[in-house]
Amino acid sequence: MNDGEGIALDIFFQGCSMRCPGCQNPDLQNHTGGFDVDTGDVISYMKRHEDFYCSLVFLGGEPLEQEEALFDLASRSGLYNVLYTGWLYEKIPQRIIDLMDKIIDGPYIKEMETNGFPASSNQRIFYKKR
Repeated sequence: MNDGEGIALDIFFQGCSMRCPGCQNPDLQNHTGGFDVDTGDVISYMKRHEDFYCSLVFLGGEPLEQEEALFDLASRSGLYNVLYTGWLYEKIPQRIIDLMDKIIDGPYIKEMETNGFPASSNQRIFYKKR
């Protein structure tokens, strides 16, 4: 609940091709694990609790490996959107960047672990200019 701004609703995406050694969510790397959830159901849940949540956080796995679902959720959220991705900022599609208020980019590298935030020193944090 503290991955975003205020109280956050975390959306974990199943599947990641990067397979970073030391990944905090190794169970989410397999593309065939987890279960399917309709993005409309996620939005309905969020709307029913909109007075509680301040931000919507996308993590995984790798959210960008399910770009259409990520785009649909972020474009309909109405909350402060946060993306955690192993992709570099420069490789993220512009339509996704435009929907995010904060992006934490870069793969987790165990040898560069910070024991803080972000998790490894190669990762960068980008904020939307307001």
